[in-house]
Amino acid sequence: MTDREAFDLLSRESKEIRSFPFHVYIVYFARIYVDFEGVSLPVDSYGFFASAYKDLQNANQPGELFATYRFSQGDRWKCFLLRVPGMYATEAIDLWVFDTTKDTWQKPLRIADAYGDAGYSIVVQAWIEDLDNDGYLDIVRRTIETNTDLESTNSPTTEGKTEAVFLWKQDQFKDFTKEYLPMINLNKYRFKDRLLTD
Repeated sequence: MTDREAFDLLSRESKEIRSFPFHVYIVYFARIYVDFEGVSLPVDSYGFFASAYKDLQNANQPGELFATYRFSQGDRWKCFLLRVPGMYATEAIDLWVFDTTKDTWQKPLRIADAYGDAGYSIVVQAWIEDLDNDGYLDIVRRTIETNTDLESTNSPTTEGKTEAVFLWKQDQFKDFTKEYLPMINLNKYRFKDRLLTD
């Protein structure tokens, strides 16, 4: 599969996002994914994506990779949200960006994830909108890491929370967290801080 063929496939199978800001998150229970179920991509496409996801290198069954949503950055750049292999299942969302002029893909960016085990969990989610009013969409990403000491009778829990900002600059998403995060009112975003509930 060529870069252009992968682009054509994702263009056919992804829903266009028509309203921003747009919330990107993973909430699953018994492998039912809320809002990001997506369309299972054919097994014969896995070879193209295998360089980014080692779990696809030997996969021969469907259900390992899903097209979900798409949006544009002007006429040249097309962006796709794929549900991809994460820690235990297809519980991560990566952003893939395609240059329609050069027929090339940028390295994918992880913008949502959710997994946990034995008192530990991590939830990554994002909002997509034009933060700096330049006509191009940007990303605010939050990561919440929770650790509960199951050996203790009191079960003390520690939680870490970090935010990141990726602005569209020079034809790609660049990390502008230090410069731009202090200027953003994060209270406007409704983040889902739970792993398995909506």
